[in-house]
Amino acid sequence: RNAHRASNRTGQALKRAQRVVCVSQKQAEEIALLRGNRRKPIVVKNAMLPPSSRQHDGEAVSRSSIGISDDAFVFGSVGRLSAEKGHRFMVSAFHKLCEAAGADAKLSLIIVGDGREQEPLEQQASQLGIRDKVYFAGFQGNCTEWMRLFDCLIQPSLTEGTPNAVLEALCLQVPVIASAVGGVPDLIIDGCNGLLVPAEDVNKLAEAMERLRSSPELRSQLLTGATELTQEYSPAHQRQKLIEVYEEVFQRTTAG
Repeated sequence: RNAHRASNRTGQALKRAQRVVCVSQKQAEEIALLRGNRRKPIVVKNAMLPPSSRQHDGEAVSRSSIGISDDAFVFGSVGRLSAEKGHRFMVSAFHKLCEAAGADAKLSLIIVGDGREQEPLEQQASQLGIRDKVYFAGFQGNCTEWMRLFDCLIQPSLTEGTPNAVLEALCLQVPVIASAVGGVPDLIIDGCNGLLVPAEDVNKLAEAMERLRSSPELRSQLLTGATELTQEYSPAHQRQKLIEVYEEVFQRTTAG
C-alpha cells in the first residue's frame, strides 16, 4: 500500500512539475504521455565518470583473492539483485555457455550487488551445477575495482533508463552485452560499441556471450567504438545541458 501511495505521489509530481529531465529518450516518451498537454520532458543523458574521479571504499580485490584464475574468462554484472534486473536469465545463459564450451573451459561469473533475488539466484546456480563458477560478491563500495576483473559486463535488465554500470564499463574499457530496453539502445549500438540482445532471451544472450568470449577481434572492435562516446557522455556535456535547463526555468520564472 505504501509503495502504491509513493507511486501515485511520484506520478502527480511528474504531471505538475514545470520541467522534467529524463536520462533517455524512451523514458521521456513514457513520461510525456503521463504529462498530457504539459511541456515535454528534456533528455539529459547520464555522464561517464572517469575512474580517477570516484572515491573507492572497501578493500582492494583481485581474481586470486576470490579464487578465480588469471586466465579465466570472466563475465560480470553490477547492480541491485531484484527481479526487473533480469539476473536469472543471465545465470541461465551462463549455464548454456558452460555446457557448450565444455568442462575444460575456464569461465567465471561475478555478480556484484545484493537484494531479495540473491538467494533464488544462488539456488538457481546450484541447481544448474555451476555454483562453483558463480561468485556472489554482495554489495560493494568499490564497484570500479570489481569491474576491472571483468572481461565482459552483462546488463540483463528487463527495464532500464541509462544504466550507470554500462557507462562505467565503457569508461573502463570493459566490453558490454546488454538487453535492448529503455535507454540502452541510445547508448549501445549493436556491433559497434557493444552487443544488444532481446530481454529475457537466454539463447540470444548465451550466443552473444560466446561470440565475445571467442573473438579478441570483436572485443577490440567494441572497445574502439566505445571511445567515441566520451564527449557525448562527458560530465562537462551533462553539466552544460543541466545549466541550460536551469537558466531557461529561471528566466521564465523571473519574466513571469
